[in-house]
Amino acid sequence: MFIVGDIHGEFERLVDILNNLPKNSNIIQIGDLGLGFRDSDNKSIKWINDELNNLNQRLFVIRGNHDKKEGFFDNYGTYSNLHLLNDYTALNIEGKNCLFVGGAISVDRCVRQENIDYWRDEGVDDSGIDNIKPCDVLFTHTCGTHNEPIKFNDTVYFWYEEEMKYARWNERKLLRELDEEKKVVQRIIEKCKPSFHYYGHFHFSYINEVNRIKTRLLDIEEVVELI
Repeated sequence: MFIVGDIHGEFERLVDILNNLPKNSNIIQIGDLGLGFRDSDNKSIKWINDELNNLNQRLFVIRGNHDKKEGFFDNYGTYSNLHLLNDYTALNIEGKNCLFVGGAISVDRCVRQENIDYWRDEGVDDSGIDNIKPCDVLFTHTCGTHNEPIKFNDTVYFWYEEEMKYARWNERKLLRELDEEKKVVQRIIEKCKPSFHYYGHFHFSYINEVNRIKTRLLDIEEVVELI
């Protein structure tokens, strides 16, 4: 099983990555595939699926903040080898019980336009938490309160200052929402008690271990193998 970081619409680069991975692989893409920005996205999905089919690979994708939920991740008609997963999908892949929960709030939404390049429902949905069962591996797009990467606050406060310049939201609203979202992800972690947790979103690579949970943050286009 291989895990791939944010792609941000670089579909040709994704296909290059797939071709450099072993045939017959299961591959997890942890959000920000980059769906919903172009009219040609459905055509691109079909092309990626054809490449996966040729390689006998399966690609499982969760939504990031740079993925449109409506029309892609809400009961999307799956292709043979490409699966856009609903939030709280649980699958057994290669003998490991995996839980997939997408979504994240864009820390730079102050310079984005709603329904153009960000969506109001982009954040983590907490509606499925009560039904979570323990799993071996958790895949999310963003972090919890206990495993946030060391650069998180620097990134957030940079965009907070930008947000205040644009004044599109009430003072500190973005920071409050980001804090609440981390608490939601932490509840997910504590409910499913995984051995491994993989996520992206922050555009750098970081490894830590908290409460015996091995956590891996993947950089853009980074690829790691789950042992």
